[in-house]
Amino acid sequence: MSALPTVMFNDKTLTIKANKTFTFSHYRTIYAITKSNNNEFERIEVDFQNTLYIDSAGLGMLLILRDFCRKNRLELDIINSTKGNTASMLEVIGLTSGFLMGHSANTPLNCALSA
Repeated sequence: MSALPTVMFNDKTLTIKANKTFTFSHYRTIYAITKSNNNEFERIEVDFQNTLYIDSAGLGMLLILRDFCRKNRLELDIINSTKGNTASMLEVIGLTSGFLMGHSANTPLNCALSA
């Protein structure tokens, strides 16, 4: 598997599909997303289905994404973080599989766990 994530855009959703590890090697991808024209998407989904390991730099990049989404009123969805150390590492920073940060007309930037 490639160390770099796959990034896909479909129907106002930008999906980052991480591979075996989520580490500092993903920095350029995350940086490019945070500097992009975010008018093209309303939601960022991070899929950890194939990820076995997240290090502290990976956690930092998720926090950067979280802050970027808050600032730009985008939804952030973390999914499939059940393999390896991914679930426990995400719990350290308060992001778990099923984490959904979004906004609606009634509750801007509402943070909730999706079912």
